[in-house]
This record gives sequence, structure tokens and C-alpha cells, in this order.
Amino acid sequence: MSYTGAQVQAAAERMKALYGENKVITDGNYDRSLAVRCINGTFVGQKKGDVIAFRGIPFVGKQPVGEYRWKAPVDFEPDDGVYEAYYFGTVPSQNGDIMQIGSLYPHSEACLYLNVWKAANQGAEKKPVIVWIHGGAFEIGSTAEPREEGTSYIQENPDIVFVSVEYRLGVFGFLHLSHLPDGGEYPDAQNLGMMDQMMALKWIHENIAFFGGDPDNVTLIGESELFHG
Repeated sequence: MSYTGAQVQAAAERMKALYGENKVITDGNYDRSLAVRCINGTFVGQKKGDVIAFRGIPFVGKQPVGEYRWKAPVDFEPDDGVYEAYYFGTVPSQNGDIMQIGSLYPHSEACLYLNVWKAANQGAEKKPVIVWIHGGAFEIGSTAEPREEGTSYIQENPDIVFVSVEYRLGVFGFLHLSHLPDGGEYPDAQNLGMMDQMMALKWIHENIAFFGGDPDNVTLIGESELFHG
């Protein structure tokens, strides 16, 4: 299926309109009922109906840019700061494709973020956790894909906690470099996308209980597809 330039531009504008930058909250002015204290910070979500969404939570200590490019993800560290979690973080660098409209969301190499959705009225019992791994043949895609957004999922399944994660794509996540003269500096380059997913799962295991999730009851779901020009 082909699309006109106007259709592509409209899709890109639609995704750009969703973008914002989560800020540090320094004045103490935030809704405590929407805040969750995690190991690497307190994150303040947004409520829509009976669902609270926390978007753009970093699950690493350093984003994979500069000296951390083509290196294993850096573990998250304790942080006493308070942060907005209103917007998806920038998504992995990629060539956008209207068939995966989430790929048209603003992107960069600084992309290792995850998102959490939970019911506002959750009760005391820990809930099963569903972790969504987005598709795109390890080349495109993102958690900002509207059809994969977690609000509707929780509205239909309020007895779970839903998480979606980003991971490096394309050359930034799966480029084999060990055969180069300086390849010894990049022993993990060909598997970084998978290592990012593993780091996200580590963050989930150590933090999801703060959102009412059960770290011992985590299920991974996802999909992928190939694109042929």
C-alpha cells in the first residue's frame, strides 16, 4: 500500500503532537496520589478515567549516547529526585514508516525508557504484570504506537499492571563490531537490543511492586513483523 506525502506528513504531525519532555519537579507541587517512589526516582503519572499512566521512565543509569554508544546498558542507580512521567521518552533512532506510526514519534539514541499503566483503584493484592515488547523486525517501532497504548488495555483488564519497554534498534542495537580493529571495545554490540530488554526486566523486577505489581508473576507478550518494499 502506498501513501501520499500529505498522508505521511499528517501522520508525522499526529505523533509530534504527542511529544513532550518530562521535567524534574523541584517545588514539591505535585499530586501525591499519582506519584510512585522507585529506586531511581519518584515518578508522577497522569490519570485518565480509572487508569494511571506513567510514561517515559528511564530504566538505565546512563542513556546509550557518546561513550556509552554500542555498549551494554548501564544499570540504574538510587535517586531521590521527583520527575514527571507524562510523556513517552524519545524512541529509538530509526527510519520512520507510516505502517508503524509510532516510528514517526520524535526519536534519538537516548531511548531507554519504559511505561507503566495501572488501575487507579488497585486494592492491596499484588497484580500480575504484563510486559509488552513492540514489533518491527528489530528495525522500527516504538512504545508510542497508539494502537499499543496501555490505557485501553487496563480499562479492559484492571486486574493487571501493564508495562511497555523500548530497546535499541537497527545498527544501534544489533550491529556486529567485534571483527573491527577496535572491536574489543564493543563486545556486546550485536546483542544490545536484547540486553536492553533484559535491563528493563531487571528494573521491573525491582520496582514493579511499587506500582502494585507482582515481581514474581511477570508475563512477556509481543509481536514482530517484516516489511517488504
